[in-house]
Amino acid sequence: MRRLLMLTVAIVATLTVYAKNEKKVKSKISSVTVYREGAQITRTANVTVGKGKTTLVFDDLTHKINADNIQVKASKGLTILSVTKSIDYLTGKIIDANTKKLEERRIELSDSMVLINGTIDICDDEKDMIYANRSIGGENGVSIEELKRAALFYRTRLTEIETKKYKLNIVKGRIKRDLDKIENHLEQNDTPIDKPVGVVKVVVSADRLVSKKIELRYIVADASWKPDYSIRVNEVSKPVDLYYNAKVKQKTGEDWNNVKLVLSTGNPYASNTKPELDPYNLDFSNYSDRSYSKQSDKYTDKTQTSVEFRIDQRYTITTDDAVRDVSMVKYKIPTSYRYSAVPKLSSSVFLMARIADYTDFNLLSGNAKLFLKDTYQGDTYLDMFTTNDTLSVSLGYDRDIIIKRESIKEYTSKSFAGSYRKDQRAWEITIKSNKKVPVEIDLTDQYPVSRTSDIKVDLTEDGGAVVNKDTGELKWKIKLKPREKKTVVFKYIVKYPKYSNVVVR
Repeated sequence: MRRLLMLTVAIVATLTVYAKNEKKVKSKISSVTVYREGAQITRTANVTVGKGKTTLVFDDLTHKINADNIQVKASKGLTILSVTKSIDYLTGKIIDANTKKLEERRIELSDSMVLINGTIDICDDEKDMIYANRSIGGENGVSIEELKRAALFYRTRLTEIETKKYKLNIVKGRIKRDLDKIENHLEQNDTPIDKPVGVVKVVVSADRLVSKKIELRYIVADASWKPDYSIRVNEVSKPVDLYYNAKVKQKTGEDWNNVKLVLSTGNPYASNTKPELDPYNLDFSNYSDRSYSKQSDKYTDKTQTSVEFRIDQRYTITTDDAVRDVSMVKYKIPTSYRYSAVPKLSSSVFLMARIADYTDFNLLSGNAKLFLKDTYQGDTYLDMFTTNDTLSVSLGYDRDIIIKRESIKEYTSKSFAGSYRKDQRAWEITIKSNKKVPVEIDLTDQYPVSRTSDIKVDLTEDGGAVVNKDTGELKWKIKLKPREKKTVVFKYIVKYPKYSNVVVR
């Protein structure tokens, strides 16, 4: 008995010492590096520890922490001995203030629903009791006055009961609609109230009483960003203004309140281990050369470089998966501008921006909004996977340049020559510039091309175009001075058997 008592005392003493050497750390998120997929959270805290070993407990964290990517950094004088991560399923936490309000409202409405249902049940019980006691007077019957009083009571009371039930059911319907909205919102946003919390324990050692700063970093999923551009052109003689922005969202389980943001093009899950080549053996089943990393058994990345954008302004991004716009950087990019027109398909002249050396700006493929002289022109897509040295971007049409394509009726005719029918066509293209600066326009049109020996096409006038006889494409480079107008004309004749049906435009 004495031995058991001593053992119990020893265990209690050990647990007491262990608990005494554990210290909860109050930390806050100071910065976040958001990757295309995933994010690195940096928490900072000031701690005071005594001589010897102390277990620092970072609790109330997201349970989505990747245990393989936890990093801890401490100031000089504090030695880190070990780092462990666990999940607390018992404590639970409410994700954000909005969710807390919704849950409180849900409980309030649910309680009201229970009360209303109970009141309706009481009304039904009372009505059943009235119906069960409708027989009055027994075998001797009742007087007319007694019957009138009984009938009045039944009518009045049953009316009161039905009126009360009607009003209660109206309120019940409203409560149910509100409850459905709240529950649908919580379900769609995957926001259960009591979520498990992550706990990180850091064992540190000090040779004396010290107060130091400690930094905890960890990787979480359910966060991402994608590029979103605004391209603005004021004058074709000036560089293009490219606003490099980002669409950021997160559902990590932690709000990022007033944090420093870094947007990275890197991959947080990339291996830090140098890959090793396996022997490259040939046999008859070889289709391609694939290099594997022994440690990951996945294809190795062709590039190991990434770019980080450090955002000057602090941002608050809550864990609701809603998209937030983040301003990254503005570039003034030297650009050559050209106008392009295909009047057969469109009566507009489009402004094209040609950006050389675009790889210097670390652009990613993404959507872009186009503005010409502060007028929204629409959206386009910047494709960074192009192999061209120059990036071409259509900036929309320019209202200051007018183009018109018309058939020349005097030359348009149909006639017969022996066994052939002959169609003559002529087109006149007029371009007028209302701009105050010279412009150059790439003009494209076409004439028909025969794919059979029975149909013959003769381009009788090309208007000075560069002619592609295989495709029938006609190209002009039209230079216009301020407010100048020019006209080009091209003509062609199509011959085909007169009993054939050929549509010539």
